[in-house]
Amino acid sequence: MKFCRLGLFLISATLATIRAEALPNIVLIAVDDMLYNTPNSFGGEVAGLTPHIDSLADRGMRFTQAYNTSSRCAPSRGSMMTGFYQDGYNAKPGSGDTTVKSSILTLPELLKQKGYLSGLFGKDTHYKPIEKYSFDHVSPMAAMAVGRSSQLYAENVDLFIRDALRQNRPFFISVNTHDPHRPFAGAPGEAKSLARRFESEVKKLSPKPPFILPPKVEQYSGKEIEAPGFVPDHEWVREEFGYYLNSSRRADQFVGGIVDTLERTGVLDNTLVIFLSDNGIHWPFAKSNVYVSSVKTPMVMYWQGHTMAGSTTESLVSTIDLLPTILEATSIEAPYELPGKSVLPLLNSPAKAHHAKVFATLNMKGDMGIEMRSIIRKDYIYIYTKWANGETRFYDGKYSGGLALEGLEAAANESASARERLEFFYTRTQEELYHCEQDPDALSNLLDSDKTHPELSRMRTRMLEALTENNDPYLPDFKKMLGERSGLVFHEGFESPDEDGLYRALVSDEHLEVVAGQGVGGGHALQTTYEGSVRGSERVTNRYKFGERGSEYTLNYDVKFDEDFQFVKGGKLHGLGPDSPITGGKPMRPDGWSARVTFKEAGSLRSYLYAQNKDGQYGTGVYAPDFHFEKENYYAVSLHVKLNEKSAESDGFAHIYINGKRVIEHDGVRFRGEVGEETLISTFLFSTFHGGHVPECAPRNSEGDFADVHAYFDNIAVYRGKNVRVQAGEG
Repeated sequence: MKFCRLGLFLISATLATIRAEALPNIVLIAVDDMLYNTPNSFGGEVAGLTPHIDSLADRGMRFTQAYNTSSRCAPSRGSMMTGFYQDGYNAKPGSGDTTVKSSILTLPELLKQKGYLSGLFGKDTHYKPIEKYSFDHVSPMAAMAVGRSSQLYAENVDLFIRDALRQNRPFFISVNTHDPHRPFAGAPGEAKSLARRFESEVKKLSPKPPFILPPKVEQYSGKEIEAPGFVPDHEWVREEFGYYLNSSRRADQFVGGIVDTLERTGVLDNTLVIFLSDNGIHWPFAKSNVYVSSVKTPMVMYWQGHTMAGSTTESLVSTIDLLPTILEATSIEAPYELPGKSVLPLLNSPAKAHHAKVFATLNMKGDMGIEMRSIIRKDYIYIYTKWANGETRFYDGKYSGGLALEGLEAAANESASARERLEFFYTRTQEELYHCEQDPDALSNLLDSDKTHPELSRMRTRMLEALTENNDPYLPDFKKMLGERSGLVFHEGFESPDEDGLYRALVSDEHLEVVAGQGVGGGHALQTTYEGSVRGSERVTNRYKFGERGSEYTLNYDVKFDEDFQFVKGGKLHGLGPDSPITGGKPMRPDGWSARVTFKEAGSLRSYLYAQNKDGQYGTGVYAPDFHFEKENYYAVSLHVKLNEKSAESDGFAHIYINGKRVIEHDGVRFRGEVGEETLISTFLFSTFHGGHVPECAPRNSEGDFADVHAYFDNIAVYRGKNVRVQAGEG
């Protein structure tokens, strides 16, 4: 069956004659609902289960830390085909819909620029609207034993490849089996369920194909196997896992059939083959969740001459990286900035760092309405669930259903631990934190025993960054939760433009620019240019009122001085103040004060306060003993300020921390001569320059002329009370 449309790019007669061997063919093989550790090559313990997947892994590279963007079929595949998270490509952000907005170009649309012939095999109902994807050929799932016949897939792919060869065109194939999705092979009612699915989907096909039952495969008994640990052990759980393994065996045969077809038609040597699963098993705590078992996927790439046989990378990758990878392999320039990046550099350098974190989302609406978000590093996973309040229920369980859920409910009648697990499945908690290696099944929420776990602040910041980067509908709720639980007032990580916040206030300065690749972990950062002048360097200052007032706050920011930086005689860094701060040698007023940080010669550190009890015209300070900034290293700077409670008392302080260590104690400070709302802390002072008002303080080049130098700032945040950052990149 063919669906044809003009598409965004017109293919001329000359493109139709491009020699296929000049560009690689692209084959994306996706199985449905397979756990990341099912294939033997990814740790699967059922001997001989996946010989074809394992053979492909032996030829190419295994990605052992690969993650999907979602644990639902349609949004997961939508991300693969657009390079965006669901809320990024979705025409209706925040909904459960997966319709691609008109401004986003899909992978088949982009590949048409180079004359690619594109084909979709199976899961056709998961690409919305199908016309937007501009596939030249569509073989619907209903015509291939409802997506479960390896033979029918191989036959359809064979015909497509031969057509591409006749046209002498490179091709892109998205080929998708429905295995090991429910109904599982050998499970009671499988045939009847498939027949109903066939009847519902075949109505729109012409001519109507016959209904063909999928072939039988080896049957695994629940008595012979051990089920995954994220669901309590029960005979019904093991029984259904046996059916799942049957389906996994059939999915493996499908993979083998596609690879054999590539070899038989003589195109494998010039084909980039990518294998993965779209999400985890259709069980509680897996599919339709955001745990490791939900979104981690076995992933293999094979490309002769580019992949090393049997190689492995443990670098963290995401399926948003697939589209940039394919664009690089086909020499197509991305039409806009993408959140992912090509993994091709990993093929030659498996140990190369890729992502510091990956992000996963779940949006479902209606009677199964559920929204969850997770941030995953190699060591920890953090989950935020907005709706979890101890009363709202996950959903009624019908969707997750099956013997696994029935087994969980039966086990709950037999043991307290299983009962607790079942209750948690339905109610959840707003924040979860797990160690990925020590607890991949997410059985022990680390926040249950330690509400101030040292990783919590860091993972909250990573979540805040991800939600901001993607303009996620969750962002306002997450910020509100952070404000309530951690005292966060504002945070700016420079990953996404904020039309109303600090971001916009700063980038208007000609000396400030948001740049990629210089932030903590390789993200964005605010680059400051210190322009040498007769005043030392040009002043870069901005006063940002953060919308509330208080007597005790902590300012956190990460700073890195570039290799070209010159400390000279010193300069200013950021701080806090009241509605009307005092700086710049101006006379003190009872309602004015400021607390800032300064760098001094050779990168030493000093507090810099304008207070009622200072001596002299300018600010007073205390040096940090035995500390200096080293260039090209990020430092977490924390300025903890507490005001004097009464106007006549000197019980205020300014304490400065570097990477969580207190290096300056500036005590006995009388900040305020008047106690009132207007003298409370209310303003972030973005203030950095080489001070002194004289040329001797300015950076210069080797010829003695004034020069420009640079520093970078990231993760600027203000918290109520004391909230000291332990290392760069934390909240």
